[in-house]
Amino acid sequence: MRLLILIAGFTILMTAFCYLHVSYVSSPYLYSSFEDLPEYKIALVPGTSRYVAGGRRNIFLEGRIEAAHKLFLENKVKFLLISGDNRTHSYNEPRDMKEDLLARGIPSNRIVLDYAGFRTLDSVIRAKEIFGAEEFVIISQKFHIERAVFIARKRGIKAVG
Repeated sequence: MRLLILIAGFTILMTAFCYLHVSYVSSPYLYSSFEDLPEYKIALVPGTSRYVAGGRRNIFLEGRIEAAHKLFLENKVKFLLISGDNRTHSYNEPRDMKEDLLARGIPSNRIVLDYAGFRTLDSVIRAKEIFGAEEFVIISQKFHIERAVFIARKRGIKAVG
């Protein structure tokens, strides 16, 4: 029993250390206000499902769409790279996100879709390798942006969030 408690304690400490390390390394590249964010050509918007259990709209998706819309309107970004999963015809994150952005008045020619962003790592790497984005702003929630910026910076990509 004592060994189990030690293993559990060690696991908790290592998890906390990893989170704090990612947060610390990414913190110089995070912006807390739209006004402070410099202009970027591209914003990467990682996908998530449109709905959650019970059929309610996903607040994380709503936040990402609203932030992308605002940054575009304020001329902070020129293009939106929408990256997500489309594993089936009925589940297509990039298509759903594009529909939401079009409904807010973002021109179709300013939205680029990446249908193979199955996870954050894929979205970040594909932004550079497939779409040629050497630097971009990542639009998501803080806990997600920290990890995405960490991944990007470790891969030599000049990403901020």
